[in-house]
Amino acid sequence: MAAAERDRHGRAFAERDLDALRGEFIPLQLEVLPDFSKLIPGTVKAVAALRAVGLVVAATTSYDTAMTRIVTEAAARQGFVPDAVVHASDVAAGRPAFWRPTPRRGWCGRGRRSRPRGPTP
Repeated sequence: MAAAERDRHGRAFAERDLDALRGEFIPLQLEVLPDFSKLIPGTVKAVAALRAVGLVVAATTSYDTAMTRIVTEAAARQGFVPDAVVHASDVAAGRPAFWRPTPRRGWCGRGRRSRPRGPTP
C-alpha cells in the first residue's frame, strides 16, 4: 500500500493525510448519525431488568463529544438513558485507542473521570 500511495501521490502517506481524511469524513458522519441511531430491539426492557436488580448501566463509545451527543439524545428519545456515558473525548488516548472504563473506579485508562448521568452508587 505504501508503494501505491507513493506512486499515486508522489510521497508516503502521512499523518496530515489522515487528518485531511478525518476532516472530510467527520462532517458526513455527524450528518447521518441521526439516521443510524435506532436502539437494538429489547434494549429498554433489558436495561430495566438490570436496574431492577440494582445494576447501573453505562454506555461507552469511540465517538467524540459531538457524535456521542447525537446518539445519546436519540437513545433518550427512545427510552434509554444510561447512568454514565464515556466517549473518546473523555479519555487520555482518545480515538482510535479508546480505553474502556474501569467500572468500579469510574476511570478510563489514564484519562479523566467519567461523567455520571443520573443515580450511580
